[in-house]
Amino acid sequence: MDKWLPVNGRLEDAPNSPSWDDRWGRFSRGLLDRGIVAGKHDFFRNWVRKFIGFIRPRKWNHALREDVVQFLELMVREGKAGWQIAQANESLELFYKEVAPMEWAQRDWPPTPSSMELTEVRTAAVTRPPLAERNHSWDGKSDNGELEKRWEPFLEEVRETLRSQRYAYRTEQSYMEWVRRFLLFVRPAQRASLDRQSLEDYLNYLSLERRVAASTQNQALNAILFVFRHVLKEGVGTLEDVHRAPTSRRLPVVLSKQEVASLFALMRGVGRLISQLLYGSGLRVAECVALRVKDIDFGNNYVVVREGKGGKDRIVPLPVTLVEPLKAHLNDVRGLWDMRVSSCQGLSR
Repeated sequence: MDKWLPVNGRLEDAPNSPSWDDRWGRFSRGLLDRGIVAGKHDFFRNWVRKFIGFIRPRKWNHALREDVVQFLELMVREGKAGWQIAQANESLELFYKEVAPMEWAQRDWPPTPSSMELTEVRTAAVTRPPLAERNHSWDGKSDNGELEKRWEPFLEEVRETLRSQRYAYRTEQSYMEWVRRFLLFVRPAQRASLDRQSLEDYLNYLSLERRVAASTQNQALNAILFVFRHVLKEGVGTLEDVHRAPTSRRLPVVLSKQEVASLFALMRGVGRLISQLLYGSGLRVAECVALRVKDIDFGNNYVVVREGKGGKDRIVPLPVTLVEPLKAHLNDVRGLWDMRVSSCQGLSR
């Protein structure tokens, strides 16, 4: 939502801009009149923001009744809870009836889908229409189940090759899982039976039958290509007959500063400290839990990340507000270490 498309040659009036302060003020007063406490107003505002992003590139004041209906149905298809759908509908109704009045909103506001309608929409969303052609080579095949034990040496060879190429452990885990699924799908008699056609069949199966996301299909492709190139020592050429999974553009859900502060206020101990480091320094979870004392420079307020993504080191800022909590945590850990050392020395005497 931070990037708004140009409208008539200028930047669209975004709902996080200063020009919206008056509208949000009226929106909050409307929520208070409905008995909704101020601490929950951000949740209602977020539904309006998401709806505005949903109808882009049209502006927020060009919304139609059909847009609201489609937005609510999308929430159903995404598996949102009934109370969330009702909350979103109430937010939009207040906004377009009282804050930015629209004629259609005053005349015929769409109701929140009933339980029966929710069930019908969910059923329609998860029921896949049959494919136009059923002469595919993957009919009756699946990539789930137990792999025969005779493939264990081959999987171990793939693992050793990944480690010799210095791939990250998380990448190794993902690649090994895709190779296992590929073997389950193909069911080859021997490793020589693995060829370009089997790869294309599996990628088409992922896209057309399992309806995976484009990033998932690409990850499977990279894993299997690694096997062909570095383990089987074979090329696959250009994969012209592969149906690529469609890419989708989804709006990111970004918490406001107030929402983040509310989350931190409910957390305690090391978990809170880790979460604050993730948020304030931009660390990944694995990078944060692997930090060592020597990686934190209190004098210059930065943190050294060792062997991050891609095996690279980098420096990230250390929030000033976390200096004292980190020092206190290190003192506690140092105390535990001294107790452990004393205990071991006592046992050795």
